[in-house]
Amino acid sequence: MRFIHYLLFIAILFSSCSNHSSEKALEELQAELRNSEQAFSDSTLKKGFMRAFLDFAAEDAVLFNDGDTLLSTVSDVRARVANIPVGGKPPYEMTWIPERIDVSGSLAYTYGRFKITSNDTSGNEIVKRGLYSSVWKRQSDGSWKVVLD
Repeated sequence: MRFIHYLLFIAILFSSCSNHSSEKALEELQAELRNSEQAFSDSTLKKGFMRAFLDFAAEDAVLFNDGDTLLSTVSDVRARVANIPVGGKPPYEMTWIPERIDVSGSLAYTYGRFKITSNDTSGNEIVKRGLYSSVWKRQSDGSWKVVLD
């Protein structure tokens, strides 16, 4: 009988360790993704959204757009970026902070609030706020890249 109790104790111990390990692994993946989101947001302040997007997007990524275009591929974004003069500060500041990060295997999603600040032709500040969501995919090198934004 003691042997059975011993086996049950070992099983419970391994089970709790396994749950703790998987929770820790999930927290680490969420932290990695939070860092990637922050780096993307920081890069947008320096380069503008489109150039920053190219740095953080997977090759098969798509981007939802305003206007009459529903989706853009990375190639479409590259073509647009080619028409933007290099250097100088972007005409707006865009920042965001994820409020939720969920990871399942090699896919993850984030969502939160964004803020875009610009000036009109008279120099008055215009602030636009909204919600965003992104889908990320872990790459073979371990990095996270945006696949849908």
